[in-house]
Amino acid sequence: MANALFVSYPGEPVNPTTFLPDNGLASLAATLLREGHAAYVLDYGTVDLFRDCIPDYVKCDLAELFSRKKVQATTVADNERILEIDKELVRHRDSVIEMIGREIVGTIADRDISFIGFKSWLGDAHPALVRLSEIVKQNYPTLPVLVGGPQVLSFGDIMLEQGSFDFLCYDEGELTVRSFARHVEGKERIDNVPNIMYRSGGKVVRNRHEVVANLDELAMPVYDSSIYPAMMDNQKCKMIVIDESRRCMYSCPFCIESSKVKGKWRAKSAERIVNEIQYVHDYYGANLIRFGGQMTTGTLMEDISRKILDENIDVEFTSFSHIGTMKTADFELMRRAGLYSLFFGVESGSQRMLSGALGKKTKVEDIETVLKRASDAGIYVVASIIYPSPGDNDETMQETVDLLTRAGVKSAPVQFAGVYPGTTWARSYKEYGFDLDPETYARNVIDYKIKNIFPPQFWSPLPVKIDGKSFFEYIGDTGKMIYALESRGILSDVTDEQSLLAKRAGMTPREFRDESQRIFYTGNANRMQEIVEKVNIQ
Repeated sequence: MANALFVSYPGEPVNPTTFLPDNGLASLAATLLREGHAAYVLDYGTVDLFRDCIPDYVKCDLAELFSRKKVQATTVADNERILEIDKELVRHRDSVIEMIGREIVGTIADRDISFIGFKSWLGDAHPALVRLSEIVKQNYPTLPVLVGGPQVLSFGDIMLEQGSFDFLCYDEGELTVRSFARHVEGKERIDNVPNIMYRSGGKVVRNRHEVVANLDELAMPVYDSSIYPAMMDNQKCKMIVIDESRRCMYSCPFCIESSKVKGKWRAKSAERIVNEIQYVHDYYGANLIRFGGQMTTGTLMEDISRKILDENIDVEFTSFSHIGTMKTADFELMRRAGLYSLFFGVESGSQRMLSGALGKKTKVEDIETVLKRASDAGIYVVASIIYPSPGDNDETMQETVDLLTRAGVKSAPVQFAGVYPGTTWARSYKEYGFDLDPETYARNVIDYKIKNIFPPQFWSPLPVKIDGKSFFEYIGDTGKMIYALESRGILSDVTDEQSLLAKRAGMTPREFRDESQRIFYTGNANRMQEIVEKVNIQ
């Protein structure tokens, strides 16, 4: 029997979604348990981690700086103190990583672990992952270390150079861990384990690609506190992410989907999805759900909604979807079944931008119609925006703001165009209007982190230009878009799951957003704990 330890360290918590249970690790654990193996999950996306990351001796200064920041621009003295605090926080978080490393090593010994699987993250979590793998190898040199997560596809070659990682999983992990467990038992050759990459003979080897053909056959995810201890003591919000579908029918040039190994869109049956909703409600007391697939189609959502209503299940849920699959959707049906919020990747309200650099197969009139129909049905509509992208200007910004206003969108998270290695944008960066060094770019962005306590002028510039504009020039354009949306009453940074968490916490989305900003800037873990407890009251 193999005995696996799965670990997730997402970095310093920066928003409430950090505290959602990790459905991927819960699925991997369930896969092994069904095969007769053992599994244990250490998920560090907890309120206690947030408490550990910010030492008490800087919280008063952070609270004072935040109060002044809300009423005036930061002064030179404020910025100098922020720089000092940041250095202190970096040193302190390094000590937190060492503490986590000791806990992982202790768990390996106590549970006689036969292999460890880390989930990868970007930002400050990446160097932490490298360090944690080093600590494991220093104490257990022969223990196999497997790393998975969507970042592997973009950064796998670099990760093999940087960390003490033996193997990387570059796509769906259930088949991988099942076969890998047999490998550590001596029953499977390593070259027969699907979806992994590793170094052999000085070269990177990539094993065959394989996906789960029938998602209904996946084991029900495991969140038992004896296996997933972070689920205890209100360390996590009881909003369960259900992996209802995989892949996407589209391949937008900016999306990691355009870099993925080939695979078609697949979905669980509505019956299996509703059974899973009932399962997490009955076994774990959770009736908040987020569908985690890249696109839940209108037809599938309608089928799910009918079954929820037929079986009279008390649930509220949110989802990501695509305009093209929701043109004729029955939003009234979905709302009655418990759909609270829908997230759409709109990206722009300019047809020129949609048909050009963004490569979207949507039309502005369809976007407006779908968003407005959903909003009119009482659904909290979230439409993400990429601004600026190559070719954007004040006119396209205004087109976007006007479209979202007419459609009744409640929130529109905004980000500037990001170039992920391996995507179509990255492969053809010059054609799209980006300027970057393809030899060094990925190495410079794998651990990039926006530091929320700093004004933007103190951020490290990303090594990419958009239409010849420097980092500070185009983040200034992003700021203009945010200001324009907020002036229309459209929140610029609330996601679908955050809107539902806000409802359960007894706040409006705006109140929840503003309170979250204060909490994460000042390190007020006690207040975060109160919110999590309120969300978890059924």
